[in-house]
Amino acid sequence: MANKSYNKELFHSVMNDVDDRIHITRAKDHSSDKIIIREVEDESTSDSTSQISNVSFIPSSRYEYVENSSGQKIKLRKSKAAEKPVSEEIPAKLESAHFLLEISEDHLSAHLMVQKRLENPYTKEEILEFLNGNGIVYGIDESVLSNILNGSCYYEEVLIAKGIAPINGKDGYYEYHFNTNPETKPIILKDGSVDYNTLGKFELTMKDQLLATYHASCPHKDGMDIYGRTLKAIEGKELPKLAGKGFDYEPENQEYYANIEGKVSLENGELHVVPVFTVENLEATTGDLVFHGDVLVKGNVFSNVTVKTTGNITVNGHVEIATLIAGKDVLLKNGMQGSGSGRIYARGNVMAKFLEQTTVQANGNVSANAILNCNIFSGKSVIVSGTRGSILGGSVTAVEEIQASTIGNRVGIDTKLVIGIEEDFKTAMEKLDANIEECNDTYRRIERDLERVNFRLEQQSSSSLLAERKELLEQKKKYQLNLDRLIAKRENMADIRERSSRGKIIISGMVHPCSHIIMNGLSEVLSTERRNVTFSRALREIRIISNTL
Repeated sequence: MANKSYNKELFHSVMNDVDDRIHITRAKDHSSDKIIIREVEDESTSDSTSQISNVSFIPSSRYEYVENSSGQKIKLRKSKAAEKPVSEEIPAKLESAHFLLEISEDHLSAHLMVQKRLENPYTKEEILEFLNGNGIVYGIDESVLSNILNGSCYYEEVLIAKGIAPINGKDGYYEYHFNTNPETKPIILKDGSVDYNTLGKFELTMKDQLLATYHASCPHKDGMDIYGRTLKAIEGKELPKLAGKGFDYEPENQEYYANIEGKVSLENGELHVVPVFTVENLEATTGDLVFHGDVLVKGNVFSNVTVKTTGNITVNGHVEIATLIAGKDVLLKNGMQGSGSGRIYARGNVMAKFLEQTTVQANGNVSANAILNCNIFSGKSVIVSGTRGSILGGSVTAVEEIQASTIGNRVGIDTKLVIGIEEDFKTAMEKLDANIEECNDTYRRIERDLERVNFRLEQQSSSSLLAERKELLEQKKKYQLNLDRLIAKRENMADIRERSSRGKIIISGMVHPCSHIIMNGLSEVLSTERRNVTFSRALREIRIISNTL
């Protein structure tokens, strides 16, 4: 409600002295009602008014009541500055009446103060005429009106009219009956390294277990202000049905139930239930494991074992000379000793306590506490954690960033760090373009030969022509696949070059001599040690910047 600060006694004094002939006209703009005081000599000259210069007034959020310095008769009219229409103006020409009207800023309530009239009491029609003249047509309280007429609330501000606020609808939402955010954050030890034993937690579900319930949106309801204007409410929005797999939908109660036993998760707004294969250990005698879902090895993965899955691979123990292929992430809580033949391929991230003599290729990040004599490629970043987090020997390539504490050692073991593409981008792309062009030429030649053979077969069929056509079709398929592979490689190389343009290598500790830094074709072998520095590429040079600056 508007500010209602005013001097009540002064209001009574002034209003008693003002001539009974007072005209109150409300401005059309309900948000800025303002009255300009003009003086008239008598009613016959009421249309030719002059501005009063010396006045005293009582401010209100809606009106100003004044008297001039000589006590002459005055007349109240609306301000020309307040003529912004919101509804049709209806002047309230109510003589011998003293009112103070307060309207809230949201136009949902109006308070009225009425001064007692000594002669004829007010009639209901007079008060309604005043209210209607000020645009108030809805929510007028008849009981309050009766109290005013019987004189029980003179000089009091009473709620004379009240609108109805709009009720906004509520959006629909899903209630999940499992932990959608299981604790997966690693514990950082005192030396800054990661305790990978805390990773890999997930939620399990039984078949026919209730997973989610949808609660529909709540209806909205429009309101109305005291001027009779409809106030539109915001309609609640419905959410689409859950996408994903491994569950059934029950439309009557809008509930989702697991139709298999396995791991349940909410990924990017999609509900997934995937089977989980759990095994104690994997070794040569158990054979290779191929599984559609997630694989959890509670113990170790020994040598000469291949694990291939469409989901995640989690190994609580150690991994020896094995091959791990995952459609998502690979988590090795106690690391891997690959002895030069171990392999990890992941479409997601690779996380391990340590990696030694292992080849790793990941589309996502590669994280470890130590990397020793490995061949690593990451489609994003390689993070070696802890104050002793070392990259020692081998080659580590990342598209975006490499972080570690120490690179190489005092003996000067050759350690190569690559951001982006190892060879010059222009040279690599020209070589690739030449291969694509050569493959295209061969493909077009095969197509011409195939057209020739087909034409001859239309004339006369023979076993030799059929055999030739079969061979040409096989060659066409082979070169088509090769062409697709080269084009995909070219697009991937362009993407790597773009994303690696701002790549950097951040070393918090020591970079030893013989460390080899390559950034998109630019190469530098350090001859002296560097401490706490960042390597980045600028134009045609590799910059080495201190991290202490």
